[in-house]
Amino acid sequence: MKKIVFTGSFDPAHKGHLNTYLLAKEKYNQEITICINRNPFKNSSRFSVKERLLIAQSIFKTSEILILIDVSEMINLIKESDVIIQGYNDISEIDKLRQQYKQFNCEELFEKNDFLKIQDDLAVVTSTNIVSNFFNNEQFARDNLSPLGFEMLKKKLMSEVV
Repeated sequence: MKKIVFTGSFDPAHKGHLNTYLLAKEKYNQEITICINRNPFKNSSRFSVKERLLIAQSIFKTSEILILIDVSEMINLIKESDVIIQGYNDISEIDKLRQQYKQFNCEELFEKNDFLKIQDDLAVVTSTNIVSNFFNNEQFARDNLSPLGFEMLKKKLMSEVV
């Protein structure tokens, strides 16, 4: 059996992430390990690692979830894995990821990625879109997050407004 990992910051996990996960499970017909990591290109995360874990558990319904914060831990995980799952909306995202691998001097590991095209109707479902449009379109967030993810995001955003 291959070691297949789906990595991301999942800040927060949403239906676009779930779509990628389900596509991978269908393609490989085995459990996929989810790995929550810190995005090394962002200075901060909206949710703590523990909060992201809770939200991920509520949407993915699996116990196969790891947390890795350090970039070197992520690189080691990729080295140890057979396949790294990546969802994408636009082909340009693949080139961007290749550059990120190059930046961390591990471009040879890029070939382990399996890029799965996210359903077109989920292309706009990103953590950034959910958060930035929350107050203008709360229903969008409700529709694309787990109930727990929605409540946690609402609470967090309301506390930031006060």
